[in-house]
Amino acid sequence: MSYITGRTYSAIVNTHLYTSAQTFSDPYKLGFIYGGIYILGFVQWISMFVKDRNVDKVLFLSRDGDIFSKMYKLLPNSGEWEYFYWSRFAGVKITARDNYYEFCNRMIRHKARGVYSIRIKHFLKFYRLEVLEQFLPDYSLSQNDILNSVTAPRFEKLCYQHKSDVLSSFDSDIEATVNQVRKSVGNAKSIAIVDVGWAGTGPFILKNIIQKDLGLNCKVYSLLAGYRQPVEEMASLYTMDNFTYSYLFSCNYNRDLLNKHETGHCHYPNLLLELFSQSCTPSFLGYEADGLHFDLEELPNYEIIKEINSGIAEFVRKFVNTFKDDEFILNISAYDAYLPFSELKDVWYQLAPILSKLVISRGSFYDQEMQSQESWFTFFSSSSSSSS
Repeated sequence: MSYITGRTYSAIVNTHLYTSAQTFSDPYKLGFIYGGIYILGFVQWISMFVKDRNVDKVLFLSRDGDIFSKMYKLLPNSGEWEYFYWSRFAGVKITARDNYYEFCNRMIRHKARGVYSIRIKHFLKFYRLEVLEQFLPDYSLSQNDILNSVTAPRFEKLCYQHKSDVLSSFDSDIEATVNQVRKSVGNAKSIAIVDVGWAGTGPFILKNIIQKDLGLNCKVYSLLAGYRQPVEEMASLYTMDNFTYSYLFSCNYNRDLLNKHETGHCHYPNLLLELFSQSCTPSFLGYEADGLHFDLEELPNYEIIKEINSGIAEFVRKFVNTFKDDEFILNISAYDAYLPFSELKDVWYQLAPILSKLVISRGSFYDQEMQSQESWFTFFSSSSSSSS
């Protein structure tokens, strides 16, 4: 770490954790040591970005935005912000309207190649596309068929040939989504949309709603913790038009940190970093005509998440309260914020006592009766063994 930040960080960690008679849980210490400086650095970077560009309002996207927004609120002179319900599922119906190919690619082809089984009847029920059930026999399909390499092309053909039925089923939910965006933006002339990462599709969809659907004269920024596009050429494009900005790394900025993030013994570094932005709330599935739609509660994980978040919050409070009159010390570089995690991810297996208690939730999109519960540790271990 850099000289000042490194010594400040060490002093806070050592004083709080190791010179007190109080004992702390392993998840709490994990959040305090590794998550605190990353979260603090990110939200302070957001605060500086907002002030430098006179941004009117910040939208923190759920669920990663839960801890981001709470820590942002602790900063001196934090501006107007809102916790905005959003997720990849919330954007699916907008994607279908604007880019039907991408909708079919992500929600049919990608899911068919996945390791978790999805029956066609469950897919139709989840998206409320029961109107398509009557056409299944015409494509040699049944409701109990599982989406796979054989059935997916036929199901995709059905969806293309009945595209109008699919889109009309989404109309009321799209309208509800657009109305909520209008309400949240209000009279703001500039908006910063905050998410953990990674491809920035959430902020991009919301930008299109703000500027195209609503026709608002509102500048939109996408502020991500990390930007990691699977298609590098696309990543470069979005960081060159002054829309997407990333704190930790991207293909254009802090490329050395991106390379560090993508190499090592952890094959899912994104997921591991998201350990520090979990929330004790269910996933948001979308805006509907009758209100907000949420997924299943992930109750088995909440106790550990609370402890991790508690450690993060205590670190941020101590750091901010100590240096509230010396705000320049709060200006934590991406390198300093990422360094503790960089060391952690290469020894991720030492987190087995914590990761083995966290269950990977596949949500209500998947057939619950066809799934087996898998821990984070099992998931990380299987990916490591398969690649070795």
